[in-house]
Amino acid sequence: MLFTAASAVATPGVASAEPYDWQPPEVTFVAGNDSLTAIIHNPNDRGYCYAGIGVDGSVHIFGEDHDAAWPAGGETFEVTHEGLAPGVYNVLSFCALSETEAYERSEPRFDDVRVGPAPAEPTFWDVIGRSFGS
Repeated sequence: MLFTAASAVATPGVASAEPYDWQPPEVTFVAGNDSLTAIIHNPNDRGYCYAGIGVDGSVHIFGEDHDAAWPAGGETFEVTHEGLAPGVYNVLSFCALSETEAYERSEPRFDDVRVGPAPAEPTFWDVIGRSFGS
């Protein structure tokens, strides 16, 4: 399953006025059966861009457990978060001067992305059967 900036489901559009003149990252999320890949592009000429995912009540930054750097100005970075249970996850993305200096950053973007297959829709006969107690 592929979500891109053209899809309102996974990546909102770029706002016209960003604080500190930062643009948010261009992020494409590619969902698998138990993984989510973030392809993060930093459209700014400085700083770094990040994407995060909410798992078990906490936020995990894509790539936090890897030695690879996040994308600096003009660069693109691809990283996969694996071992996810099927379901809908909250994702976020933003660009900032550094990982620890988040006071000067773009507005964060939030969205939901499905990992794994969507639940099956009940058929007409499933609905009829339930209404008659079977």
